[in-house]
Amino acid sequence: MKDIINLCRMVGARFSLGSEGREFEQDGMRAISEAKTALSAGDKQVIRERHEKDLRGMDVSHLPDYGQSVSAASYQFVKAIQERLEGQLIRRTVDSRKPDGSKINDKLPPLVRHILPVVLPESEMHQLRGELTKHTDEYVGCYCPLLLLMPITLHQATRQL
Repeated sequence: MKDIINLCRMVGARFSLGSEGREFEQDGMRAISEAKTALSAGDKQVIRERHEKDLRGMDVSHLPDYGQSVSAASYQFVKAIQERLEGQLIRRTVDSRKPDGSKINDKLPPLVRHILPVVLPESEMHQLRGELTKHTDEYVGCYCPLLLLMPITLHQATRQL
């Protein structure tokens, strides 16, 4: 969690700076710490054993998971960070979601694909053919010389506004 907060500080997220940021971090870490403290020694032992078995690839679905309160506290802290960073996300995809589960990019225009033919001047085609024929022994089993017979195209995808 501290790494996430430190990254927020590095990018200058206001909620993570100054006394407000220190207080936000302390509150989140305090909730996680209280959840860990509430576990008994026996619970902690069961959690360690479950974790060790999980790392060994053994089935742990039948073992109790006493760490749910710690996981819940951690999840709530991450959600709080996500809500504060929502307006400052650097990269969003079509599948990106807001903390409430709704899509961020639900109003994107349709994606349009363009295929543009490229016509090389005869002098460049002659030079390209010359280079390929000089090195034909290097192209054994390769279809590179055949590429000269095919039209050259550029593929581009854009969103129309």
